Amino acid sequence: KAVASLVLANAFERNSTLMILNLSGNPCGKRGGEALVTAVRRYQLPDRFLRIDLTNADLDIEAISLDHSGTLFNPTCPHGNYCLDMSTPYAQMVTRELYRLASTNQS
Repeated sequence: KAVASLVLANAFERNSTLMILNLSGNPCGKRGGEALVTAVRRYQLPDRFLRIDLTNADLDIEAISLDHSGTLFNPTCPHGNYCLDMSTPYAQMVTRELYRLASTNQS
């Protein structure tokens, strides 16, 4: 599912050993692709080169919302109400990102 790309992008923050991620041929969706590119820019360091292979990935599809409100999380515009099922990796990622934004005053 396309929302998995959002979860993977968020995982770059906590996973310092991942260097290459091959998502070729996967349905990443527009927002998932944007999140992955942003994660590479945000977490790439001089001693850590991150590479994502998006060859033939479907970046045109729209991800399906996994929360009950029908809202898909957008980290560049996080305002809104979310009803999250914390048993899913997507909801856990949204919660972590909202906390990060709130604690760094980026919201």
